[in-house]
Amino acid sequence: MKLYSFYFSGIAKPLQVQAASKQQARLKLQQLSSGGFLPKQYHNIALVGETVTTLVFGVNERILNGVRLVYVGEDNAKGGWINFEEFEKKFCK
Repeated sequence: MKLYSFYFSGIAKPLQVQAASKQQARLKLQQLSSGGFLPKQYHNIALVGETVTTLVFGVNERILNGVRLVYVGEDNAKGGWINFEEFEKKFCK
């Protein structure tokens, strides 16, 4: 699994999509756009770049709704992410 970051002209933060391939990431981006789920600031703005990050077990972290999450892979958690406290209990004994 990889994290694809799409950069748009004039917008500081990229839009990030987790996907197994570049094609899947672009399809998800297109589905977000056509489904009306793309945030308004991204409408009619040129895509100017993209990066890809390979997610590494126990290394990659993110904060979602104020909760610190750690990447543990699809085999260990649905979606591949668990909260940091759970990660410490399960994998840092």
